[in-house]
Amino acid sequence: MSAPLFTIRIAMLNTDRPVPKVFEKRGSYGSIFYNPLKAAAAAEFGYLVEIDAQDFDVVNGDYPKAASDFNAIFVTGAAAASYDDFDWIRNLADYILEVYETYPQVKIFGSCFGHQIICDSLLRKHDVHVEKDPNGWELGVREIELNREFCKAFEAAETILDLSSSSTSHLPTLNIASKPSAFVFASDSLRLQLLHSDHVKLQNPDCLPGSWVVIGRSKHCAVQGVYEPSRVLTFQGHFEYDRFIVSETVQVVGATWEPNFARIALNHINKEDDADIACRIVLKFLLQKHQVEEEPEYY
Repeated sequence: MSAPLFTIRIAMLNTDRPVPKVFEKRGSYGSIFYNPLKAAAAAEFGYLVEIDAQDFDVVNGDYPKAASDFNAIFVTGAAAASYDDFDWIRNLADYILEVYETYPQVKIFGSCFGHQIICDSLLRKHDVHVEKDPNGWELGVREIELNREFCKAFEAAETILDLSSSSTSHLPTLNIASKPSAFVFASDSLRLQLLHSDHVKLQNPDCLPGSWVVIGRSKHCAVQGVYEPSRVLTFQGHFEYDRFIVSETVQVVGATWEPNFARIALNHINKEDDADIACRIVLKFLLQKHQVEEEPEYY
């Protein structure tokens, strides 16, 4: 077998452990991220791109020796809140900021709690904060209306691979436009599994700095993720979760919920989602070229 042209090395920062039945079958949250990304890379690029991941237990202070050894850090979901007064949460927020400021070539991705703590760490000075969602839980598969500014910026980003050569003509062309490195959104919405009761709040619509944009909104939650081209991508939802993971998690975290509410949640969990598309969005993000700016707009 030919060697890959590019290996994406990901530091999986585990901020919790899945509920017992999920952990028994699927392993850590890092593994739950890794498996669909590996499959998507194989389907999209064949042998050209390989995903390599290493788990770190940040709750117990386990971090990469050098962030520069990785192309990206992923921050997983957790039962905790980013505003909880725990040392490990403060340390994680500091680490995210350190990686962002010191290693601009290392991409940062987070889901759910990961999305929230990344926003809290990098955007709090821009009037962005995390709080308990006054609308309560958002559960199951929900439709996210994508922000046109996000789609435009994401589609315009260049990737490190030029897929226009004849050697790649046999590869799948899903989401590949006439300019082969470009990702094209086929829809203005995205359906993802959601499982959260906190949310990211912007004090005003224009408070995000520089090229940062909100990726989209649902009827329940106005900030379903943020994006800074080639640097940061977050999802409030879970492309890495399937029905089994969400239903088993809800049975544990929702053990004391009113029965009718739990039934409604389970009905939404069983709807069709766009996890495969969201996974390809993350994969494209990981392959985006690092943009060097003479004067960074962030601080």
